[in-house]
Amino acid sequence: MAEISQRLYLPALKGVFGKWFYYSALMSVSELAGRVSFAKELQKSEGLSDLLQRELKGKRQREIADYLEREPDRFFNSLVIAVYGGHPTWYPATIVSAQDRVKVNEIPDKAQQSIGLLCLGGSERLFAVDGQHRLAGVKEATKRAQESEDPSAWGDKFLDDEISVVFIGHEVSPKGLERTRRVFTTLNKTARPVSKGDIIALDENDVMAIICRRMVEDHPFFIGPRVAIRATNNLSPKDVSSLITIGALYDVLTILFSKIGNGRAVHELRFGNRPEGAELDEYFKRGIEYFHRLGQTIPELLEYFESKNLIRTVSKYRGEFGGHLGFRPIGLLVITSVVARLCRTMTLRVALGKIKTLPMLLQEPPLADVIWNTKTRTIQAGKRSLAARVYLAKLGYLTKRKLDEVSLQYSELTERKL
Repeated sequence: MAEISQRLYLPALKGVFGKWFYYSALMSVSELAGRVSFAKELQKSEGLSDLLQRELKGKRQREIADYLEREPDRFFNSLVIAVYGGHPTWYPATIVSAQDRVKVNEIPDKAQQSIGLLCLGGSERLFAVDGQHRLAGVKEATKRAQESEDPSAWGDKFLDDEISVVFIGHEVSPKGLERTRRVFTTLNKTARPVSKGDIIALDENDVMAIICRRMVEDHPFFIGPRVAIRATNNLSPKDVSSLITIGALYDVLTILFSKIGNGRAVHELRFGNRPEGAELDEYFKRGIEYFHRLGQTIPELLEYFESKNLIRTVSKYRGEFGGHLGFRPIGLLVITSVVARLCRTMTLRVALGKIKTLPMLLQEPPLADVIWNTKTRTIQAGKRSLAARVYLAKLGYLTKRKLDEVSLQYSELTERKL
C-alpha cells in the first residue's frame, strides 16, 4: 500500500441537511483505499460485524475492480463516509476578486462560508456508510494497480483519480451508533439498482441493449409499433400492433448471444468492454438472422414481418381466444429457450426444423392450461419454464428422470397425459 501522509487537505463544500452537518469533498483513489474502512464499527457484536464483512467479499467486489481496471470512462457517485475521533478541521476559503471577473460583494455570505478545505489530521477513524461495495472494489483495484507490472494498463494516474465523498460526523455513544446506523440502513434500503428499462435505453457496454436499440431504430421487422417500448415482458391488452416488448426482445437476444452458436457468458455480454464496431455489426446480423429464420420456420411470424396491416394480422393470432404462441412476448422466449437447448447438439437450422413440428395454439394442448389459462383467458407467465420443458418432452430431449417430473407436473395442472 502506498504511503499515506498523516495530514490531508481536501477541497470541500460545507453543508447542512436535516440535523446532519456534512462536507462534500474530493479524495484520491489511493487515499480512499488507505484511510477508509468498512461499517463494522456500527456493530458491537463481532458476529454481526463479520456478517457485514462477508456481504462485501466476493463477486461484487471483483466486478467493481474489473470495471475500474478496464474502463477509461469509469465514474462513481459519491460515497458517504462517517468520521469519528481525531481532529478534522474546516478552513473556509477566502474569495478575492480577480481582474473584476468575480464580484465578491455579490456572493452571498452563506455561499462563501460553504467553500473551503477539510483537513484530516490522520488519527481519525473513517468508515463507509454508503458505498461499501464500491469501497471494496476500490481497495481491490488499488491493490491490483500497485502490484501491476504494467501500470499504464490502468490508464494515466489511476491512483490519483478523485472520487466524490460526503463526510458526516459520528459519535461513539449509544445514541451516536443508533443515529449512524439509521443513516446506513436508510441509504442502503432506499438504493435501487439500475432498471432494465434504463439499461436498454442508455447502456453503452451491454451488447443486448446496444443491439435492441439498433434493431428498433434500423430494421423494418422492429421499427415503429412493431416493438412496444416497455421494459416488462408483457404487452398491454390494448396493444394490437406490437409483436414483442423491447424488454422481451432484450431477453431473447440474451439467450441467443449466450446460448446459441458461439455464446459468451451473460455477465461478459452485459459488463465487458464495449465490442468494436465490426463485432457489434456481427451481433446485429445474428439477431436479425435469427428472427428471419423464425419467420421462415413459423409462417404466422413471416406473415407479420411482411404485413402492411399490423392490426389485422395481430387480431388473427392474438386475443382473448388465445392464438399463436409466437405472438406473445413470453412465447418467443419459450421458443428461443427450446431452440437454445436443441442447439447444444445440432445446428440452428436443424433445431428450427424440429420447432416447426410443434403445436403452437395457446388454447389447444399441450399449451392449454399450461402457459395459457383457459378459464381466465390469460397468459400464465410463471409456467414459461414448464412450457419449454413440455416442448422438449414432445421432441424427446429430456432425460428419463426429467421426463417423469414434467409428465407429473403436466398431468396435475391439466388433468391430461403428456
